[in-house]
Amino acid sequence: MWAYEYLEGLKPLPSYPLQKGTFVHAVVENFNRDPGPFPDSSQKKQQIERVIERLNRIARRLWEEGLPGEFEGEMRKKSQELKDQFKNYAESFLQRFNQLKRRTELSPEKAWQRAAPDANELSVAVTDENGEWLFCGGIDAVYEKHPLWFDRTAIVDYKTGKSPFNSATPLSVDYGRQLDIYGWLYYQAFGQVPEVAGIHFLAAPTNSSTAFVFKEIDPGTVESVHLMLERVRSLTVSENYQDYPPNPQYKWCCFKKKNGQTIRCDHWKYCQGGEALPEPVKQDNGFDDRKLIFVDQRDPLAENLPLSEHASAVFDDSPDPEKF
Repeated sequence: MWAYEYLEGLKPLPSYPLQKGTFVHAVVENFNRDPGPFPDSSQKKQQIERVIERLNRIARRLWEEGLPGEFEGEMRKKSQELKDQFKNYAESFLQRFNQLKRRTELSPEKAWQRAAPDANELSVAVTDENGEWLFCGGIDAVYEKHPLWFDRTAIVDYKTGKSPFNSATPLSVDYGRQLDIYGWLYYQAFGQVPEVAGIHFLAAPTNSSTAFVFKEIDPGTVESVHLMLERVRSLTVSENYQDYPPNPQYKWCCFKKKNGQTIRCDHWKYCQGGEALPEPVKQDNGFDDRKLIFVDQRDPLAENLPLSEHASAVFDDSPDPEKF
């Protein structure tokens, strides 16, 4: 799949889940950049109504700009699903706001602004000594001092699908690896190790055991990810997709859902069905319209790795003329 997508340029077909995720992420990101003025009310009901109103206003604007794309009809049918996710995010924002009011001397107005992340959609490109790309990724949100995680530096990823976890379910290997890589990416950007990495499942009510999953990040985490990525690079030197043979036993190539529906990989027809490779179609790479931070690769095995020590990284949301 990697070879088809990154060597041959055959990206996955557009889908409703992907477009829904793009839409919800954009609404939350826009809100985080400007949560608006503090509502002149001490009533939680009025506060959450203000946040939901602002999220819905942003959603309407992005909708009018055409962000739902070809899936506008399906999003309209499932609009309650979107509204529920905005409501869940509004409640999590108020949780952070109320913690800041209780545990700091900030004014309500400043606490309202500080409840939002310090950085949004932090996109980092790691390059080698020749300026060649090695790795690129984006972190949805960074908190210098997360109010709910004991004021530790935290990086957060938003998911719009249902949470596979509850209080009795351990963090899976795949999700854990994703969070570890985010920790490595933060280290590459700032030379510091974040203390916590978490996933916020927006489809789950904020007070449920399924809404958040997180793990500690430490220097050992960053070192192990670095070794893993070096290993991956050593296995992906060839630029010929035929050097990456398919594994027909891999369960996500083709599988049946409980309702009997058969799901196949977007690349099935030419990977295992015998059809010729199609011509690649130019697609949005997801980074063109964002600020992209270019950094030379750091080697965590060759230096001491300091923890972030709360907010010593510098975030800048100003526009960057250098695009991907």
